[in-house]
Amino acid sequence: MTDAMRRDIDRARHDPASISIPATSAFTVGMRSVDSTAKLDQVVATVDGPIEVSGLVEGDVVSVDGDIHVHPSGHITGNAFAAHGNVVVMPGGQVDGEIRSLPEAIGPMSPIAAAPKAGRSPWRSLELSIAWLCLALVMGIGVLTFAGDRLDTASTSLSEQFGRSLLFGIIGLLAVIPVGVIMIVLLCITIIGIVVAPLAAIAYVLLVLGVAVLGFTAVAETTGQAFYRRRAHALTDRGARLRAVVTGIVIYMGLWVIAAAAGWIPVAGALLHVVASAVTFIALASGFGSVIAARYDARKAARGEMRTPDASSLPGMAWQTPTPVGGVAAARRPTPPPSQTPSS
Repeated sequence: MTDAMRRDIDRARHDPASISIPATSAFTVGMRSVDSTAKLDQVVATVDGPIEVSGLVEGDVVSVDGDIHVHPSGHITGNAFAAHGNVVVMPGGQVDGEIRSLPEAIGPMSPIAAAPKAGRSPWRSLELSIAWLCLALVMGIGVLTFAGDRLDTASTSLSEQFGRSLLFGIIGLLAVIPVGVIMIVLLCITIIGIVVAPLAAIAYVLLVLGVAVLGFTAVAETTGQAFYRRRAHALTDRGARLRAVVTGIVIYMGLWVIAAAAGWIPVAGALLHVVASAVTFIALASGFGSVIAARYDARKAARGEMRTPDASSLPGMAWQTPTPVGGVAAARRPTPPPSQTPSS
């Protein structure tokens, strides 16, 4: 090892962005390779050469003036640090600790560039998207089981007036935070309100989440019903609704699974994430608005603003009897008596 190499190791050790720099005596010179069948229980460090990791390293891997390549079968349980080099984790490779690169000049003022964990983030995104899919299925089935009537009302409002539901949803989502802030401020005016404010905030958040889950399930059911509309099936009404909910949730959340699976392809993965984000926003907004619109219509009907036409004012229906609950009660139409012809 030359004096220049020792100086580089010392500069890397004193760099404010450096991590896991072992003693100089632990460094080797030149290329270092860890075979796929190897298992090292020690720190692997080298200077003036790359480190190729194909096996298991139970410790840190440090390279000064060289890169670190973690191959698909490579696994580093500690940190991976490259001073005046880069850490490259190939698909399938794994680094449990921190990944850090100092690609430019090393020293007290050198910039830090954290290397992306290319070996873990796509898999992590795929795992998270599948987990969200399963969670959405559980919540959707729960809504269908315990809030079927509200779900049916929201689905009806969504299918009949999608544009109105979307508009209500966008306005509602924009107003969620301001309404919550105003509610907390008004509660904090009084002493009792200050005590109740934390509980009210929690209840408000749960209410918003409940409306969002109910609305998204309504969108999923409507989408699933449209998917199976022209297909013959022999299911009960309950079974048909369950199939529609599951199908709709798989369609919307499946976009995120596909986008995560395509994360290895930069352009395709980014485009699929944009599409998934846009579709999810429209689904959440329209579902959120469908719940608000259904509630608004119910309140209008309760106040008597949505009345059915007066049966007595319609021609040919004066014989029917209006009732305060059912509207018009069925009754037998009175028939005129038969005409009497004078007997001869």
